[in-house]
Amino acid sequence: MAGGENIRQNHDPARHRRGLARVNLFDLTHYLQHNPRSLTPGGRLNPMPDQQDLTLTAMGNPQPCGTAFATMVGDEPFFLPIWINHYARFLPKSQLFILVDGAQRVLPPEAQGCQILTLPHVVPGPGWDRMRWQMITDFTRLLLGRFDVVVFNDVDEIIVADPDCGTGLLGLIGRAREVGVISPFAIEVLHRLDLEPNALHANAPILSQRGFGRINASYCKPCITARPITFSLGGHYSNYPTLHLDPHLFLFHLRFADHTMLLA
Repeated sequence: MAGGENIRQNHDPARHRRGLARVNLFDLTHYLQHNPRSLTPGGRLNPMPDQQDLTLTAMGNPQPCGTAFATMVGDEPFFLPIWINHYARFLPKSQLFILVDGAQRVLPPEAQGCQILTLPHVVPGPGWDRMRWQMITDFTRLLLGRFDVVVFNDVDEIIVADPDCGTGLLGLIGRAREVGVISPFAIEVLHRLDLEPNALHANAPILSQRGFGRINASYCKPCITARPITFSLGGHYSNYPTLHLDPHLFLFHLRFADHTMLLA
């Protein structure tokens, strides 16, 4: 299958290891000084009417448009509300799609109004994740039958726009209509216990609580799609022939943003 061959060609484990070897911890405040358009000195995203701060506060009544966001969860009481309320600032919840793994899962109240598809739970085993990502590939293609652009991410991955580039999140994402597939620039938000001992609170801006991160090219995922593609495991690669890395779109990976939650 051509798609599978392209994925294998793009997924070079040796290259992946070399890339990770070059990943260094950096101070987001220092990064800000050299990239003033990205964040304000306090670590918060620059407030603009069409921009975003990673909070749980929804804004206004967004109008329908041709973009859908999707994710897949089990029990996720912390990151799912962040994911929902972040994107609900730009779109009606009816354009947020949540695949739920198992009927026994408990969803937070913020999920009311979203498109919920509850699936039978599948016990992880050999080939499980490959089948899961084939399902996600098929589901993303299905949504492209009704939406111009579909964004699929893990629930702990939040995409924001450069607040000083002059174009809002939906405008930047909408460029996928021209180029096919877009990958955002990825930063893993880290918890420096020695400098930031407090637990992460979901009802406060994330970057006001966490000022450190690292660049990880593996999370520059081809997650913004306007063409049918085939995802690799984890969604880190695809069979799309061209890489479009948008310097004005940032994917913040929040998995490592709280030490206690990471170990739970």
